[in-house]
Amino acid sequence: MKKNGLQLCAALCLGLGLSLAGPAGAEPVSVSVTTASQYQFTRIDRGIPPAPGADDLSMHSAISETAVQIRPYGSPFDFQADVSIANNWFSGDWSGQQTTDWHLGMAFYARDPNWGIVGIEAAIGDLEGVSSPTAKSSSDLRRIGVRADYFWNDHVTSINRVGYVDLQGPVYDMHGLYGNAGVNWYLTENFAAKIDFDYALLTVTNQPELELWATTVEVEYLAGQVFGTDAALFAGARMSEFETGGPWYNEFQGFGGLRMYFGSATTLRDHHRSGPQENNSVVLERLPFAMPY
Repeated sequence: MKKNGLQLCAALCLGLGLSLAGPAGAEPVSVSVTTASQYQFTRIDRGIPPAPGADDLSMHSAISETAVQIRPYGSPFDFQADVSIANNWFSGDWSGQQTTDWHLGMAFYARDPNWGIVGIEAAIGDLEGVSSPTAKSSSDLRRIGVRADYFWNDHVTSINRVGYVDLQGPVYDMHGLYGNAGVNWYLTENFAAKIDFDYALLTVTNQPELELWATTVEVEYLAGQVFGTDAALFAGARMSEFETGGPWYNEFQGFGGLRMYFGSATTLRDHHRSGPQENNSVVLERLPFAMPY
């Protein structure tokens, strides 16, 4: 029921955006919508296996996202609402385990086409984790943070984000700071190479601190139009580590998919700079939530 409700929410967000994004000047606001569908494979290497024989762990994920941006015409401010759903299933020693993560986010941005973006981002959600071949639980996610992007020139955008996150689970509560620093390099106006570094340091109830980091590289190419809408192909890889001072695990991810851009922008660079922004914390919402405790 939860997954169906979230899928309905995503469809309603997309329908709202398409219904409002009529001819320029026909509405008092402009609307841009970005949707993405991707497949993600994760290989997990644990320093201390959580159960006998649990040395071979990998996960497949199907992720769907929709973000809707609404901006009054002529205003430098805009509001964004976004939803993300990830269906994950394990292979290897935990074959048969499945989890579902979801996220509902919102953001308020101020933009200047000559220099960049500043704003506030927030989200709530539910992250399911697996601790053994037969046991799993979920944690409630709440986070809020600030974002600042700077447009150095036509070829380079720098991205900086920092915030506070709180995770409440049935056994452990976690809270602390997360951050992101990244660069988008536009080789052409329709081809971007990206590199991101993400980090989080969480205090855990009656446990050592949990330190998480991830480095991501990605390329994206605006290939053309599908049904009159800009369509971009993207692919990337990510390396990460979760460290507690004792148990640890590393992850390697490969991912790829399709992004659809609805709005008035005509190039990939303009979609990135003027449209909806990706509103998630990679180390919390892109990596499988299987904590090493």
